[in-house]
Amino acid sequence: MKLYKEHPVYKNICLLQGDFSGQFSLVFDGKALKKTGKTTFEYTDPESGEPINVTVSGNLFKGFCLVVKTEIIQMSPPAKWYDVVLSVVAALPFWFLVGGAIGGGLGGGMGVLSLILITQRPIIKHKIFLGVGLTVASTVVAFILALVLSTLLVSLGLVEAPAA
Repeated sequence: MKLYKEHPVYKNICLLQGDFSGQFSLVFDGKALKKTGKTTFEYTDPESGEPINVTVSGNLFKGFCLVVKTEIIQMSPPAKWYDVVLSVVAALPFWFLVGGAIGGGLGGGMGVLSLILITQRPIIKHKIFLGVGLTVASTVVAFILALVLSTLLVSLGLVEAPAA
């Protein structure tokens, strides 16, 4: 995930978070900051030369922000209630059609993926369109997966086929 922000003092700010690792990297005006901790960085003030601690805080729900000295720079807005609802609705087909650990894991993954995609869109129409599209896609995939799993269980003899 890449978040960009224009700032009057620090110019172009870019916050990068690894998709799978979750590790942060931070760039101020084209210069990568030195990492001093999991979410802390060190910025050298070009005028005075003194080091300034920069801390990354937040998450998908609260939004990401940077704390530089006492200033808080909001990098991404917090998730709205409808973002969370659209993400949960996209996960429901896996929970209800597949169920169990497989459905729970896939539903949780779909919920997080849809929350990431939906919160990155600023226009509400796009959020709704994306939420509906992800729900339709997850319904189709969950239905096919449920059909394959039930056929597999019947062919292995672990469950009986329903009477016609």
